[in-house]
Amino acid sequence: MYFINRDWHSSFLNPLFIALSDKNLSLIPIVLVTVLLFWKGGKKGVLIFFGLIVSVALSDLISSRIFKDFFQRPRPCEVLPNLNFYRKEGNPFWVLTDGISSYKSSFSFLSSHASNSMSFAVLLGLFYKKLLPFLIVFSVFIGLSRIYLGFHYPSDVIAGFCLGAIIAFFVKALIDISIYSCKKIKLKKKNC
Repeated sequence: MYFINRDWHSSFLNPLFIALSDKNLSLIPIVLVTVLLFWKGGKKGVLIFFGLIVSVALSDLISSRIFKDFFQRPRPCEVLPNLNFYRKEGNPFWVLTDGISSYKSSFSFLSSHASNSMSFAVLLGLFYKKLLPFLIVFSVFIGLSRIYLGFHYPSDVIAGFCLGAIIAFFVKALIDISIYSCKKIKLKKKNC
């Protein structure tokens, strides 16, 4: 935890990891992917798009409404002293935690950012295999940003990655079943 949060801390990495954790900036690749899926993907692209919505929505719901409420693990910025913590509001933006003060109102386990980004990356990568390594690396950097900024423990991020990947495989199976069912129905209509 301290290795990523303290030892990596630099003026060069600060804007990168802040941007990777910003939900508003994450809309840019989502909009880009949406446009490409509708423009180049045809019917399959539309199905993948809706699959991505279901996958990320399930990931977010399960991580933030079930896991966080069940485990109620305090965030590292609330319990660990001498941690670099990034606050969106206030002056200064970076504070050194004291291990007592509360900086966030939600729980830590598991990271919704990590879960959502991995769910998106794995599902999209299962359909576009050449993109999979880049999508996974991008998701890993989002997870690292959560540790770097003092919001999550490494175990929160790893568990988030696992949950996101599991949900992506589940949604991929549902999409495959629906594609197979549609093809089977079309074949039956031709034979009638």
